Amino acid sequence: MNTIPYKEKILLNNAYEAWYQAILNARRIKNGLVSLQYRKAFVSSLHNSVELFLKQLMLDQNDHRVATFKKTDKDGNPLKDYYNNTIIENGKPFVAHDLNVFFKNYYKSKSGVTPVISITFKELINICEEIIKPYNKDGLKIELKDEIVLLNKIRNDEEHFYIQDDIFLSADDFVKLDGFMHKFNKVLVICGLLYPFNGCDDVMNDLNYCVESGDVLLKQGVFSYKKVLKGAITAQIIAKIINGDEIPPEHFSPFHIVERHVRRIKEQHISFEDALGYIQSLFDYNLIDYSITGPAPDEPIEALPSYCVYLKIKTKI
Repeated sequence: MNTIPYKEKILLNNAYEAWYQAILNARRIKNGLVSLQYRKAFVSSLHNSVELFLKQLMLDQNDHRVATFKKTDKDGNPLKDYYNNTIIENGKPFVAHDLNVFFKNYYKSKSGVTPVISITFKELINICEEIIKPYNKDGLKIELKDEIVLLNKIRNDEEHFYIQDDIFLSADDFVKLDGFMHKFNKVLVICGLLYPFNGCDDVMNDLNYCVESGDVLLKQGVFSYKKVLKGAITAQIIAKIINGDEIPPEHFSPFHIVERHVRRIKEQHISFEDALGYIQSLFDYNLIDYSITGPAPDEPIEALPSYCVYLKIKTKI
């Protein structure tokens, strides 16, 4: 069905980039990088990739619902040319064989100044299964709508003024979206946008998210952020490095702790960003504590001069 050359698919490179980032962030979360930063990045990249892939399939199918134009001239263009797939090349009109060619030419031409309005994500939700149906030759039962609705809801939550980091993308919702990625990976293969995983070391295999690529399906009620954080080897290495350190109270924060130990952390081939994510998560899940050291450890911190007080870090993993 999908015989259009990859290089002609105008949204595909951006879709691949977003999908790859979604894969990386899903794997980071599974490896214990469960702080809000990584959960937000996962949702954003997955949402973006799904939107781009579905729009790409619509372009390939000459589905004109994919876009419209903000305004038209007295002859009804560019909308009339759009519905007729008519493009002008070297001063002569001809019919483009698909909408990839139409839009590629449209944006190259001097007339391509009318803003294009593409289909919204909410509209895509209602037709997502219809979009992939022409490619499903074997009549497989593929249901995507519920998970895409969930993805869109979480993405909308992210765009609010304030995000409750202990609620945003719960572990149960992550498990659902992880399962969706496995399912959507199969859809991309069926639709000809991904080659099946074959075990070879190439770019297309890097873009696969499936059991064969080592991405294990998670189970509801079994997966938890705290559990994967405690089990993460990198988190355990960092906890060992910082455990027992005595620091001023004003430095008892993820950033300052990483900064104090950055040399030893980097010696373990752990990036500053990842270390910050792990230590932030240790704070979030109460896996880091302190005891007061100094000349008067029994007094409240507020009653002591800052130079008398140190907090001795205690990690609990």
